[in-house]
Amino acid sequence: GTVTGVQTCALPICNEAKRAPRLAGQHASYLEKQLEQYATGRRGEHQRDANARQMTLIAPLYLGSERRAALAAYIAALPDIPFLARIKGDLGKGQKHYVRCEGCHGKSGQGDPDAVVPRLGGMSDWYLLQRLSLIRDGIHPFEPYNAGMLLSLEGLSDEDLRDLVAYVVSLSGR
Repeated sequence: GTVTGVQTCALPICNEAKRAPRLAGQHASYLEKQLEQYATGRRGEHQRDANARQMTLIAPLYLGSERRAALAAYIAALPDIPFLARIKGDLGKGQKHYVRCEGCHGKSGQGDPDAVVPRLGGMSDWYLLQRLSLIRDGIHPFEPYNAGMLLSLEGLSDEDLRDLVAYVVSLSGR
């Protein structure tokens, strides 16, 4: 089936215009976990996290686990349409930084749906840059795995993060 109002959120051009991340092709397990985080107030409280604060308004509509699961499955099954990368960076340097991420997110940025590790390859570059900056700065600490993310991002400058993101989005995610 379909979930009313979601399809337009999956189009790459709409995502960028609405400042919403590209979600089509992301693992349903990860999407469901994020909806739960928003719905229960464990994500979206920090003033610097404007995108997450917007989601706190939508997530209560999907409080029930069945609705979260249905919405996550629907979004994950939407066509995985490539987008135009906007973040410029040194791919060689980014690849060197990605070695820190590969153990969890995989060689091609595919993530791990069983471990609820998000796909990174081919996802929204601006959003990944924002998330990584917030995690590095300790503003996105709601998940237990963020302790590992904090260590992986430790010492990376803004330029390093741009290099990393430019490389990550060049990966297939498959």
